[in-house]
This record gives sequence, C-alpha cells and structure tokens, in this order.
Amino acid sequence: MAYPAAQLIAAYTAANVGVAPDASTTAILGSMATQTQAGQMADATALACVVNSADMTTTVANTADQFFTGLTTSQAGLAFLVNSGANATDLNDPYYAAFNIENRYMNFAANLGLLGAGAASFASTYGSMTFAAFVAALYETIIG
Repeated sequence: MAYPAAQLIAAYTAANVGVAPDASTTAILGSMATQTQAGQMADATALACVVNSADMTTTVANTADQFFTGLTTSQAGLAFLVNSGANATDLNDPYYAAFNIENRYMNFAANLGLLGAGAASFASTYGSMTFAAFVAALYETIIG
C-alpha cells in the first residue's frame, strides 16, 4: 500500500502528539509519498521515517517515564510534555530547541528522576549505591 501525503502527514502529527509538520517537513513527506507510490521507497521505510520524527520529543518522554516510573505515559501526559500551551518547557518549546537528543534525554531524565514523579523510586533504588555500582546497575537496566 503506497502512502499518500495526507496519510504520512496525519501519521507524523499523531506520532508528534498533535504537532503538525512544518512546511519543510511537509514537502519531505510529500516527496516520500510520491516515492512510495512510484515504488522507489518501501512503505516501511516511509513509516519508519515518520516514527523516527518523534525521537526528540515523544520518545524522550516515553522512555524516561518508563525508566523512572515504570509506567507508559498517558495521552494527557504526552500532550503536556510534548505539545502544551500550559507547559512553557515542553519538548517542542524553545527551551529544548538547542538540545541534541542526548542532552534532551539527560535534562528530561534529571528533572524526572530528581524532582519529578520518578524521584522517590529512583532514590530508593539507586540512592545508597556507590557510583560504580550505580553505573553497573544502570548499564544492566538500560543495555542488558
């Protein structure tokens, strides 16, 4: 099934919790749609590009929440963390614009693990460990 541009745009907007693509991204999605329809790009490749567009936002929020709270972020939580008029430092606001993906993860994780919903769990799990034991436990938890 070749994706039309409207479907790729809708998928992008959904993956990014209501943030529609800008003009440049819309043009890229349109080009990808043309390529899928011409058989020059696999549908799976186009969809992977759309899903990966959320790496700097939705993925940061979901991964950090999962690690620190053990929970999957709710739709309302994602809306607040990724695209919220009520949150001046959501992951699409200027505060995070200069951050690369690694710095977004570190900043977001530090806030969640030290000050947010994951603070108590993080402290009880890792608070009494030496630095070496802490790094080893994190490595095992994250990498396996």
